[in-house]
Amino acid sequence: MALLAPVAGAKTKIASQWLDREIKVDGELDEWRDVLVYVKSVDAYVAMFNDAESMYLCLYSQNPRIAAKFATDGIRARFEG
Repeated sequence: MALLAPVAGAKTKIASQWLDREIKVDGELDEWRDVLVYVKSVDAYVAMFNDAESMYLCLYSQNPRIAAKFATDGIRARFEG
């Protein structure tokens, strides 16, 4: 489980799911569409998968200003469990 805070004061818990598909690190959302969770407070969609070795995070916003903020400022995440 991760606690994401992409914008100051916005905190949402997102549970990672066990990897059940191939993840391509290609900037496309194809393998993420059915698991994305909308986080209204930051106007973004988030999803996570993990396997025994890696965690995969998808962070997406249709708002160009928010997407640019993710790209330039990054995100803060606290992982629990």
